[in-house]
Amino acid sequence: MLYLIRHGEEDPTVRGGWSRTALTDTGIVQAERKFPGLYYRMLAWDEAYSNGESPHAFFDRIASAWKAFKQNYENAAGDTLLVTHGGVIQIIYCLENGISYINQSVVFSAPHAVLLSVPDLT
Repeated sequence: MLYLIRHGEEDPTVRGGWSRTALTDTGIVQAERKFPGLYYRMLAWDEAYSNGESPHAFFDRIASAWKAFKQNYENAAGDTLLVTHGGVIQIIYCLENGISYINQSVVFSAPHAVLLSVPDLT
């Protein structure tokens, strides 16, 4: 069986991405000045943060990685657990159910630290 789990809840001041820490107060002010009100769900499909990836590029990256992961999983013995982010689980849900993914709405929301089997997603 293949299982997915969303990581535990993070500091709510973290906007996501590769950082393991929240922005400093100064960093928050700088980000709000440079990108006021700009959040992932507000990005156009091919719009990206500075030095970031667009929702389209994010989807393509996850879809490609999921395809490779599933191919490797087919040859695995026993159960497999993938711990990842809620946005990744949402894309996997869309891929597994033939639903078009868009970043501007939530199709499937995985709670923090809840175990889901891939059949649960379909």
